[in-house]
Amino acid sequence: MANSRSGVDPRSGYCDANSTFYSKRPPIALPADPNLSVTAFLNSRRHSGTTALIDAATGHRVSFSALWRSVAAVATALASPPLSVRKPHVVLLLSPNSVHFPVVSLAVMSLGAVLTTTNPLNTPVEIGRQLADSCPVLAFTTRALIPKLASAPDLRIVLLDDRRRPSDDRRIVATIDEMITTEPDLARTSGAVSQDDTATLLYSSGTTGTSKGVVATHRNLIAMVQIVLNRFKLEDGAEPETFICTVPMFHVFGLVAFATGLLGSGSTVVVLSKFELGEMVRAINEYGATYLPLVPPILVAMANQSRPLPLGRLRRALSGGAPLSREVIEGFREKYPAVEILQGYGLTETTGIGASTDSAEESRRYGTAGLLSPNTEARIVDPDSGAALPVNRTGELWLRGPYVMKGFIFTEYLKKPEATRTTLVEDGWLRTGDLCYIDEDGYLFVVDRLKELIKYKGYQVIRLVAYRVAPAELEALLLTHPDIADAAVIPYPDKEAGQIPMAYVVRKDGSNLSGEEVIKFVGRQKKKKKKKKNMVVGKFRRSESFPVPKPAGGRAAAAKSSFRTRCISLPSRSHPIAAHLADDLHAVRSWPLAPSSSSAAVHWLSDGLARLHLLLAGLSDVLQLPQDHDPLRCRRRRSPALADRFLDDFLRLADAHGSFRAAAIALKQHLAAAQVAIRRRDVQRLPTYLRVLRRAGKELADLAAAVREIRRRPPIASAAGALTDAEEAEVARVMWEVAVAAADASRVVFLGVAQTSMAAVSAAEAVTSRSAWAAAVLRWRERSRSKSSNKKALPEEVLTEEEEREWRRAALERLGAAEDGIASLESGCELVFKSLVNVRVTLLNALTPAT
Repeated sequence: MANSRSGVDPRSGYCDANSTFYSKRPPIALPADPNLSVTAFLNSRRHSGTTALIDAATGHRVSFSALWRSVAAVATALASPPLSVRKPHVVLLLSPNSVHFPVVSLAVMSLGAVLTTTNPLNTPVEIGRQLADSCPVLAFTTRALIPKLASAPDLRIVLLDDRRRPSDDRRIVATIDEMITTEPDLARTSGAVSQDDTATLLYSSGTTGTSKGVVATHRNLIAMVQIVLNRFKLEDGAEPETFICTVPMFHVFGLVAFATGLLGSGSTVVVLSKFELGEMVRAINEYGATYLPLVPPILVAMANQSRPLPLGRLRRALSGGAPLSREVIEGFREKYPAVEILQGYGLTETTGIGASTDSAEESRRYGTAGLLSPNTEARIVDPDSGAALPVNRTGELWLRGPYVMKGFIFTEYLKKPEATRTTLVEDGWLRTGDLCYIDEDGYLFVVDRLKELIKYKGYQVIRLVAYRVAPAELEALLLTHPDIADAAVIPYPDKEAGQIPMAYVVRKDGSNLSGEEVIKFVGRQKKKKKKKKNMVVGKFRRSESFPVPKPAGGRAAAAKSSFRTRCISLPSRSHPIAAHLADDLHAVRSWPLAPSSSSAAVHWLSDGLARLHLLLAGLSDVLQLPQDHDPLRCRRRRSPALADRFLDDFLRLADAHGSFRAAAIALKQHLAAAQVAIRRRDVQRLPTYLRVLRRAGKELADLAAAVREIRRRPPIASAAGALTDAEEAEVARVMWEVAVAAADASRVVFLGVAQTSMAAVSAAEAVTSRSAWAAAVLRWRERSRSKSSNKKALPEEVLTEEEEREWRRAALERLGAAEDGIASLESGCELVFKSLVNVRVTLLNALTPAT
């Protein structure tokens, strides 16, 4: 058991000796047989299930016996002439979700051949690149998708949706129905397959934004299958569940969970070929679904319904691909209180889940990706120094475990093997490219990405006009426009999609190019077919006239550095980011004026802290300027006094939050001690505990006063007046407004906690005298009973035993309510604290003097 090692903190899973975090979940035993394919592993598992797959559209059911016979039949047809597929041939599966998807996947992998999948929405050009890279010998696809294989005129094709083989295309060599009727021949399909053999080749965008093949072995898939089944409590002998498959099976999440993993548990997978909300709800009710895996946009759509959707027996919703905001989670829970939300974090390179929340209690930690998966080790590494960091420190997440990929297959990487080694480093560590931290309880939080990728609806790419585009590719496309001198693309927060692309464009001298014209140009180049443009239009319109700072190196240097450019300077109040910050600033300033009652205060504080967290996260995104071409540094030396002032204010604010965390922990401990004293009728110690509580509350009030000093600093305009550059002054103004808003919010949080705790202490002290008196009288009663010759009448004001118990119950309730209130405020303030730490780092880069 990983976290049973000496020196590992059982609370966080962190080992100080080697700076490694170990999973707190119990380890999972993996099969020792080296000659085992994932297909054979799944087929060998015991379960009581009867129906494996259901086509949601037609109601067609596939039993487990029919499933495994079909897998054997298709494998036989593949291995037989004229196809003669064998290890290590690559087979492409280009198809929307269907009940045939798992059959083909398992059949291909059972032979030791390699399965590669691709998005049916990809363009022929994008699919052509993957074909040239992976060199498949055969493709399974539908009639409608054959034109997308035009770049491979000699590629043999098996049709998935026609019963008869058409005669108008010589490339079509079979249909899936013909293959399924083949008599299984074990002699042809029983070749040795090792766990170390390649099983899948799934394509993922890397740090350059160019798609590359991720090599996963049978061992990787088997390990992830075990993790998936363990997460859903579907080990051998468990009661099968019914899952609705709304996620694409060509994606690692869909492939590992629905096309393979769950079929080893006896559970039923209801397959939707495409997502339609009404069809999904119908399937949930008609087939008695208990689990609903989905991506955030679907969950948002469900939460935004005017009235709750009928969800029948549904118990859990599983979200992956992008983090859910507190607003979305609470909105969904309010509308569907019987459905738990679980989240997960993973990459194609980890064959799926690297961390997850597996219970409603774990999911209540808003913003977390969950605990590390079983058998997982993690490191948080400083991107600059390479040093491994401890608890609550932000750095690049490194993962190691049995599910981490074998490597890449990609022409560029084959020519430059050192590029692969930058992702898979020594001793099997995978550099995820995500900036994360792990807290004192072992929960993973994803803060940002080092990799310049955009998460659109859970995909590690952006989708513009229904097609996948990496930022570097979109920048290159924009630069082909005759009126565009330079361009940069950054991720922009979006409630439904997670992130969408925002482009900054430099128009050539004399050009009147508009944002709408830019959008039309991109649409023509990407051969738009779907009406997805409305997700991007507004962002382009808002940013159409704001330039990218052009480095001295000219266009080539700009193209090289623009990929790393996370933000541009703030030239005016009309800048889209400035306008966005202004909206959030207004909201943050309004909520501290909320009602003062305890229940309302907690609600308003939680809402305000969430808004402040989003504000600071957006600000952090704005300030992440590249070191080499910082537009603020390139112009002139900045004022050291101004930089020191900003840094000092934010350092003090972040330190105050750090002190708050320590004080809140101590306060909760004192509250617990006071409750124990009341339960035990400890008259001597209870007053001491209450005095300590008062001191702890005063410490919080002192912290609030310290934070208030930041608010009282003179307006930034006087200091900014020394800046001759208007853009620098505007940056300073926006920064100061954020600092003031953060200070106001922090002060309200500190005072709220102090007032909550002091109210509880006052109530407890009010009953202490009578409780102490009652306890003393009870002792006197006991003494008097032992002296029958000396009985005395009891004073009239003495409490009865029932009254004394009621007083104690009231005191415990008040102290417990204070403890709950502090916990709620503490969790919200934790988000602000983490955001401030990240903003402080970006400030250090943006506001220190240039050398």
